[in-house]
Amino acid sequence: MREQPVGASRLRCFWSITMPLIGPAILAGAVFAALASFDETVISFFISGVEHKTVTRKMFEDIEFNVSPVIAAASTVFVIGTVMLMWLADSAKRVATRRGQD
Repeated sequence: MREQPVGASRLRCFWSITMPLIGPAILAGAVFAALASFDETVISFFISGVEHKTVTRKMFEDIEFNVSPVIAAASTVFVIGTVMLMWLADSAKRVATRRGQD
């Protein structure tokens, strides 16, 4: 008689146990990578082609060659987005601490 395996499969174990543990680290790494990419204007000039421009390169060229309020609007959107992400993270932290105290 064959023995039945006990426990979950490797894939189910990964999605049920490992992924929830490493998920916040992956998300934080993605956020830091996105923020660091906005600071690397010189590198984006070298790696981007003529047809495809990164947001950083486009913003830098608009600051240098065009006088328009688009850069101010984009900066405002980035600041508001950052504040909203910080607010959401703080709200999630407060909810988690409330659930832990109950």
